Amino acid sequence: MFSQFGLEASVSASTQSSTLGQIRTVEFLLDVATAIFCLVLICLTLYAWNRRDRPLSLLIFSTGFLVFFLRQVIEFFPSPLDPIELQFARSFFDFLTLALFFAGLVLIGHRRKPKLNDLR
Repeated sequence: MFSQFGLEASVSASTQSSTLGQIRTVEFLLDVATAIFCLVLICLTLYAWNRRDRPLSLLIFSTGFLVFFLRQVIEFFPSPLDPIELQFARSFFDFLTLALFFAGLVLIGHRRKPKLNDLR
């Protein structure tokens, strides 16, 4: 009877290990897809910046995507940092990304309001 429970425990442990491996694979693929998507967005914003009258807001958005891309890249390589330092770096990159997007949208992204004389 105990051997039967031991067998069930070892089977469930191997099933959990297999499931955990699949989750890590999916997580890795999502991280790679996110990094590639960030590169595409960097290219698109720089292209739009070059095609338009070179607004500062598009450069800020591009820099925000670059910071987010760098945050994704540090996930791929083994880090010489302690886990606490690595978590701080991730949090700093997240904060910097949000600050750049906020600056691009609110602080610099506003357009000149048309005056009544411009509408005529």
